[in-house]
Amino acid sequence: MKEYDLVAFCNTLVDYVTNIDENDVSQYGLRKGDFREIDKRTKSKIESKFNIEKFVGGSGANVAYGVSNLGLNALYIATVGDDENSDFYIRNSKKENLDLYCIEKNGDTGVAVTLITPDKERSFGVFYGVMKKLKEKDLPNNIIGNAKNFFITLYAIDLNPKIAIKAMDLAKGRVCLDLSSTYLVKKNKKLLNGLLEKSDIIFANEEEANSLIQNMGGLENLLNKFWNKIFVFKYGKEGSTIYENHSVYKIPAFDVNVVNTNGAGDAYAAGFLSSLILSGDIFKAGLLGSLYASKIVQLKGARNLSKNEEIELKFNIEDTESYRRKLRKLGAVLISKFEEKNVIFDKEGKFFNENEMLRLRKRDNKVFLTYKRKLDGIRKRLEVETKVRSYRGTFNKLLNSGLKDIGTYEKLRETYSLFYDSAKVMIDRINGKDFLEIEASGKNCEGILYYIARYLGLDLKKAEDRAYAELFCKN
Repeated sequence: MKEYDLVAFCNTLVDYVTNIDENDVSQYGLRKGDFREIDKRTKSKIESKFNIEKFVGGSGANVAYGVSNLGLNALYIATVGDDENSDFYIRNSKKENLDLYCIEKNGDTGVAVTLITPDKERSFGVFYGVMKKLKEKDLPNNIIGNAKNFFITLYAIDLNPKIAIKAMDLAKGRVCLDLSSTYLVKKNKKLLNGLLEKSDIIFANEEEANSLIQNMGGLENLLNKFWNKIFVFKYGKEGSTIYENHSVYKIPAFDVNVVNTNGAGDAYAAGFLSSLILSGDIFKAGLLGSLYASKIVQLKGARNLSKNEEIELKFNIEDTESYRRKLRKLGAVLISKFEEKNVIFDKEGKFFNENEMLRLRKRDNKVFLTYKRKLDGIRKRLEVETKVRSYRGTFNKLLNSGLKDIGTYEKLRETYSLFYDSAKVMIDRINGKDFLEIEASGKNCEGILYYIARYLGLDLKKAEDRAYAELFCKN
């Protein structure tokens, strides 16, 4: 049986996302900024009145997808009906390469309606559908028991407490609990002590964290009683605070152009857990959680549907003009030429020593924060990049978090497009040295890489294994 880095269990929902006037939210029995259960009639009313965008959703599924999107093995336990939304959910999950274990029931698949007001605040109406038909015997005991990490939400516990708590007991790996909603934290006050005892990591947004702290008689009481747990409290644009074994980590949030905050907390959890699984470092986990969330809030849906993996070959070259001539003969088109400033950050070797990199880069009026992790020698790297508003503001936030500026390099880059944009070739000049980098995407990307390299007369044995940050910034 396949062993998963993470298995997630939550209420299976198709996300309906639409915009609404602030004054109309209460017409559907909802309170702005919170979530409430709705019945089938209300769901149908919203379906008929609004122009709805549909996405594969559910908090647990979003986290499992994010972990998978960041290069690890993840599975989501889905409970689906026999309706059109079931087909939509399964079809799109497969398209997104998310592994599913499907529990099938007769009836309607659950729906989460997200109403977005002009100030970008979200209000949720949840129709649970066949999730209410779930039985203990439906749980995949071995899949849960063999997972390195088991992620569950208070949403799932509130709806099916006996089944959800059994699932937590089945888990032999690390148990990760998301508190989901202030309303649910208050509603399930009597269960909280037991749930925290069963959990290893607890995620909460600001309101959920405040409610939990109040229920536990203050932050000090909470941390003393559950000193061996990791509490991850997310404060939106103010960043996050992580408590672990009497240590406190302050993680910045990054200033970006927000399109939709739906899924931001799930993305943070996915980034956090992915990094923690690989490195065990709380600080790095918080940073990747924050970076990944800042990428998601710039999208319409709750998931990053683009692949984060890049496949490339890099060579140190001379006589750049000869390579330009060969590229033109191959049909390459020059699509951009720009200068770029790159600053590399690290903290006590936490990134470089693990074949990772954190980079802030600026070109023209655009600024990007990038995380990279080496996957497979000269060919593959995981890259998560988010566009940020301010170079100086982001630079200062990184320094204030405890990171250090370990080096800067400036790059003059020419980018050529090949084969209908399925491949790109970059000629870079850095510190007086010239490099040629080939990137490709698609099914036969490695074959394309090697074909271009051979056509240009490049020796694959001399391909550069190190990133520019390692060449020009590593001590």
